[in-house]
Amino acid sequence: MRTALNLLNKIVDLGYDQQKSLICLDKLLDEKLGIEGRKPLSDEKLSDIVYDDILCVFQEEVESVNMILGNNIKILCNRNNIGMRKKNEREKKY
Repeated sequence: MRTALNLLNKIVDLGYDQQKSLICLDKLLDEKLGIEGRKPLSDEKLSDIVYDDILCVFQEEVESVNMILGNNIKILCNRNNIGMRKKNEREKKY
């Protein structure tokens, strides 16, 4: 079994902002596992099914955004791409 922290790290590796991903992941885990008895992310063991289901949600969003915007911009909420988005917006204006 993998931990919720492993899942968060995998989601961040996809290009998502860590803080926003943590909030979203927490809500998804509350929904799937229930609110009672939740442990810290590093101790919270997830079944492969739950882990893969949640990861799939994030991967599908990455794929849909890539199809719409192309490969230049990975994720809209990714703080690492903010500069790239601003540069692309400036280039479009001129």
